[in-house]
Amino acid sequence: MFDISDVTGDAVVDADFEIPFIVSQNFLAARRLDEWKFGFRKTGAGTMRYGGEKISFKNSNVGGYAYISYNGDTEVAEGTLQVDGDISLSDTVRVSAGAYLAGSGTINHAVFSKDAGLRVSATQPTTLHAIGTVDFADVPVIEIDSNGDLARFNQEILKVDGSITGLENLEKAAVMVNGVRDTRGCVTCDGSSVRVSIKNGLVIFLR
Repeated sequence: MFDISDVTGDAVVDADFEIPFIVSQNFLAARRLDEWKFGFRKTGAGTMRYGGEKISFKNSNVGGYAYISYNGDTEVAEGTLQVDGDISLSDTVRVSAGAYLAGSGTINHAVFSKDAGLRVSATQPTTLHAIGTVDFADVPVIEIDSNGDLARFNQEILKVDGSITGLENLEKAAVMVNGVRDTRGCVTCDGSSVRVSIKNGLVIFLR
């Protein structure tokens, strides 16, 4: 497990990772890749963006296709992990209280603790894709970063191929705009996707 901490401590992306894996055929033949298991833990208040893709090599000594990527758990302990690439080989993304998952990429399974959440930009909204299950183990937080009017904001922020558990917790989700709760916020789920919208009307902020 690699422990990756934030550099500046703010919510701005500090580093942008595009991770290529170059492995020789001899190296592939020396070890079976399905025996390898490693992941990482994201700490610090800032945003880390992962934009890499899983890379495949065909090697008869390994047997079929061998995917070169980390395949252990991913833990978002603090700050935001923005997934714009493919980490679907990672067993589970675990999001801790106060931490966020964001992006337009692909994950496998995800588990959200209490006060953990999903983050989306109002100016460049994206949809995260989960090919496995998503578990809202407790009441999550939906954070919208905005610098303008949200009266017509309506965005699918998570699409799930598997099942979504904890729907009763999701229905109670707090919608935050720039760190402040907005009572106009509405979170809906049809069983395969999570959508957040801002209703028209009086704005009431709760701290």
